[in-house]
Amino acid sequence: GSVAISIFASIIPIPATPIVDSVVASVLIAGIITGFGVGLLLVAGGSGGGVDVIGMWAARKFKNASVGKISLYVNVVVYASLLLMFDIEIVIYSLIYMVFFTLMMDRVHYQNITVRLMIFTKQEGIDQKILKQTGRGVTGVGAYTKEETKIMICCINKFETAEFVEIIHSIDPKAFVIADEGVSVMSGNFEKRL
Repeated sequence: GSVAISIFASIIPIPATPIVDSVVASVLIAGIITGFGVGLLLVAGGSGGGVDVIGMWAARKFKNASVGKISLYVNVVVYASLLLMFDIEIVIYSLIYMVFFTLMMDRVHYQNITVRLMIFTKQEGIDQKILKQTGRGVTGVGAYTKEETKIMICCINKFETAEFVEIIHSIDPKAFVIADEGVSVMSGNFEKRL
């Protein structure tokens, strides 16, 4: 990630005159573009280093944490200390940049979005295959108790959705699967996988 950022920073030319005259517009565009890029880097399993690494650790450890939130908190402290060295206008622009950067990064880094899969099937064995191949539990069918129920619910992250649908359809191509994004998991043994 650090190598790629360095290469692209050296390849992309810096224009002699600003492309956009408005400082606020430039700050917003920069936050969106860099947040998108770092979000893609995180989706690919990489990192730009620094605060991203701490953010990834915190997102796994704490339910309401995300890489963007941790980055924002750390940088607010840094920018507050910059008030002593720089003009307040620069600090305000930096904060605006950071807000848009973190919003875009978290939006692209969609593994933090929890998905609830509801599986309706007439076939046996989907629960055990999910359990064996992914290590994820399945509620409703009694994956551990072997109770006969044909409605299964599984909470995963958005990044895992395609793999789960493939597993389900390998046993029952006619299985009806509903995916709800952005659900909250309040308790239990749900594991964030980034």
